[in-house]
Amino acid sequence: MRVVTPAEGLPDELGDTLYLVVHERLVNPDDVWLPETPKVWTALTAVDRATGVELALTFLEPLNAIRFMKPALAHGFVSQGGKIAKYARQVAEAWDFPLLVEPTAEDLPALRRDYEFPGPGIDLD
Repeated sequence: MRVVTPAEGLPDELGDTLYLVVHERLVNPDDVWLPETPKVWTALTAVDRATGVELALTFLEPLNAIRFMKPALAHGFVSQGGKIAKYARQVAEAWDFPLLVEPTAEDLPALRRDYEFPGPGIDLD
């Protein structure tokens, strides 16, 4: 698990595709949930307790996100699952928020100790 800031450039070893766990919500909460109703995806995050900075949990493979989320859900670290959203490197390079890359199930205790986890979430375009 490490922190990467897209504004400083993404390391080459991150590859061409990144995956985030996202939750979908209606833009207008009073709307009816239909396929054509506008929705927003919100990334699963953690907030650094020392700095207050919110970071999006980011994975290099969808299976890594699943391996992380299963125990996170089972042990009550997060209350709901989500979708795994795929983003091209070019999209990620434009993000103005840092990434917490490749957290694992073994990192869950450190996430709770060093971060407010889960965080409030970052809305994605």
